[in-house]
Amino acid sequence: MVQICGDGGFYFGNPSSNFAVAQQYKLPILTIVMDNTGWNAVKQSTLRVFPDGEAKTANEFESQLAPKVQFSKSR
Repeated sequence: MVQICGDGGFYFGNPSSNFAVAQQYKLPILTIVMDNTGWNAVKQSTLRVFPDGEAKTANEFESQLAPKVQFSKSR
């Protein structure tokens, strides 16, 4: 199984349950996380509702995720 997701989807999609099941049943899973340190869904939703709002003017969407998170683990 190959899973490709963004970092926002990874954070908020509850990946720990997927990995727990994979570990229990010895399922091979490769997860590729596209990391832009932000949750684009929040930013785009804000822009759709308020296309010329203060969030756009200030470039502050409250959608930044933690920078420098190490998603990878080597075996």
